[in-house]
Amino acid sequence: EGFECSILALTDGERFAVLPPAQDHKRVFDGDEGPNTGGMGAFAPTPMVDESMMDRIKAEVLGPAIAGMKADGRRFVGCLFAGLMITVDGPMVIEFNCRFGDPETQAIMPLLDCGLYEVLLSCVQGRLSEEAVKVLPNTSSVSVVMASSGYPGSYESGHIISGLERARCVPGTTVFHAGTKAETHASQAINGALGVVLDSPAGNRQLRRHLPSTKTQAIVTSGGRVLAVTATGKALSEARERAYVAARSVHFTGAFFRRDIANLSQSAEGRGRLMSSNTINTKTYLGAGVDLSMEQAISTSIRPLMQKTLREGCEEDGGPHGLAGLCSISMLNYKEPTLVSSTNAVGTKLKIAMVMECFDTVGADLVALCANDIAARGAEPQLLMANFSAPKLDAHQAVLVNQGVAEACTEAGCTLLGSKTAEMPGIFSAS
Repeated sequence: EGFECSILALTDGERFAVLPPAQDHKRVFDGDEGPNTGGMGAFAPTPMVDESMMDRIKAEVLGPAIAGMKADGRRFVGCLFAGLMITVDGPMVIEFNCRFGDPETQAIMPLLDCGLYEVLLSCVQGRLSEEAVKVLPNTSSVSVVMASSGYPGSYESGHIISGLERARCVPGTTVFHAGTKAETHASQAINGALGVVLDSPAGNRQLRRHLPSTKTQAIVTSGGRVLAVTATGKALSEARERAYVAARSVHFTGAFFRRDIANLSQSAEGRGRLMSSNTINTKTYLGAGVDLSMEQAISTSIRPLMQKTLREGCEEDGGPHGLAGLCSISMLNYKEPTLVSSTNAVGTKLKIAMVMECFDTVGADLVALCANDIAARGAEPQLLMANFSAPKLDAHQAVLVNQGVAEACTEAGCTLLGSKTAEMPGIFSAS
């Protein structure tokens, strides 16, 4: 009895270098329920393999295996995959494979701080150094597999995948494609003037019926395991949170994924196993439909945009959400200054932006409304605080809107001092 882990070692047939230890999740459903699969997710490095255990794995498993193959005249060069059970008596071998593991590799690769090609080349040329593999310090990685409904049994394919750009907005995220392919689909684009009232979803449909048809490339499903959404973070909890924010941003018909990847049990009996999260506590923000992790991911992406707009006398507060800042009036070099403020909003233009799928100009319009009001009163725009609220936050949209805000602030000569995003289901209409 114990817990399973995966150890990948690169070897030139004599020396070897070990990649970060990983744990994967074979069962299809939460709580390790259901049939086995090719893997529904993985995380690395697993906290279950500490330095002393890794030393034992090298001395008792990897070293003897590589030396034994060389002694038998079967010198092995490449990636040696060791599937192990860590027991109270130490590491026990379940299996060996001569390949990288899936989905362990998707979790391990983002942790490397070295050129993989150079390491592999040194293996082939018989000059591998045991210190050749360098890993990002204090970094963890979590990979969540998104699968087609019915997997590992029969499943449908050909469903369009959306939200990949949204997922990439989450810091530290990489989306690995598995069961996907590119197809050409007919779509509609806007050319020329727009003269349709968009007061309802019916208005949107009416607009689309009058749009000229074009052909665009779409990514569609073509397998059981479709994507491996992977994210890194300073801790396992941060990496896990980012991976799930990104996974929830991607959509295709029949998509599902386990919701307990890297959720380690704290009990002694369940050490190394995973906690089931089939139900979400309705007393949490997420249970109420508010994804604070998504909001944090957006804020992290927006902060560099804000910092580019800083002018003398203005500085952000440095808090986690960019909600406030400081502006020194004395550094503005005005005699007896008078403060003028303006508050504006865009609404109808957002509907047009949704149809056109073009959101950066909305931010520019918002700044123009405020800056023009200030200028019309003989004042100079100094700073702007922005807010982006929606029934369901879309990271891609929010970042594009704020990108437009930041660019317009730079043009207007004012500082984007704060930018707040808010998910408010039940307050705004989803349509």
